Amino acid sequence: MGGYPVCVPYALPELASAEESACMAYTAQETSAVLLQALQAQAADPDRMFGKETYELAMVAALSPQDRAVLGRWLAERIDAGDPVAAMTAGAGRLVELTEDLLRHQAANGGFGLSVRRALVALGHGRSVLPLLVLDAQVASPVRRMAAVIALGDIGLPLDSDRLTALLTALGDRSYLVQKAAFDVLVELSGVTQFVHEPGTSNPDLRSPLRQRLLLVCSDLKALRLPALAEMQDLFVHLHRGESPQSLGLAYVPTVAPELFHRLGSALFNANLQIPLESLLSLSGQERRYAETLLAVSLARHWEASPPALVALGTRWVVPALREAMAVEPVEPRFVEVAGRALAELESA
Repeated sequence: MGGYPVCVPYALPELASAEESACMAYTAQETSAVLLQALQAQAADPDRMFGKETYELAMVAALSPQDRAVLGRWLAERIDAGDPVAAMTAGAGRLVELTEDLLRHQAANGGFGLSVRRALVALGHGRSVLPLLVLDAQVASPVRRMAAVIALGDIGLPLDSDRLTALLTALGDRSYLVQKAAFDVLVELSGVTQFVHEPGTSNPDLRSPLRQRLLLVCSDLKALRLPALAEMQDLFVHLHRGESPQSLGLAYVPTVAPELFHRLGSALFNANLQIPLESLLSLSGQERRYAETLLAVSLARHWEASPPALVALGTRWVVPALREAMAVEPVEPRFVEVAGRALAELESA
């Protein structure tokens, strides 16, 4: 087989410092052997593997068929030894020849078991491990719950009732990592991605109806979180039944420049800035609701400027949240006083 020049430091950036002075040409066969040795060396070095879920996939892709077979046998041994990185490498590297090795360990416990199941999802066997992934989404570790939720989404369409129930439950998780993962998966599987981004972009639009509810679902105040969670879960159930986003009120067209909300957001974190109340009073529809939502979620931080602004906007739906915020310790007497006046005004309105 003819050779061609390959600079090993360039092919293996992590080894560049050790090999820079000895860059030379290898045949394709020799290069593949070097890559295989480098993968095995990477596995033996905890420092180089810190924070990584897979061995270097670029190296895996560059292997010759012969060395790929050697790698497969090596990974199979490591999978049998309980190596989660080997399992994830098999999945992410699309090493379908290791499917049977993974299936033998599909019911394993802990992080290794979850890695095996995620690899099987990547190899097209997600439905065979679905019940186990549903259980993974309920474990103690929020990072593992998030990974399980993402894997539930990676199984793809159609979205069956068991997965839908698990994802709707994950929306109510107390970890933002899990909530956000469940939200993203449900948005994609429900086909409403365009309704949560700024028009014509991939930028999240916090003003959109679904993202507004997500802000409330992530609140520390139950009076905000629980009603919004119930609303969002109900919306995704209706979407799953085939109802259109438009019929559910999810279609949103911005009519106000985002700078107003940037000003409001800044004023909710900087006491030296004024809430642009006059401009907020001119808002209507979803944009009015978004302004109220931003003010409402700031109650959990006992932001003193928010209660009077909510009174000015006539936001009566925040009454339970005001009452709850006043009782959350520690709380300054000044906030209790301001919130108490706002509560009395809204209740008598």
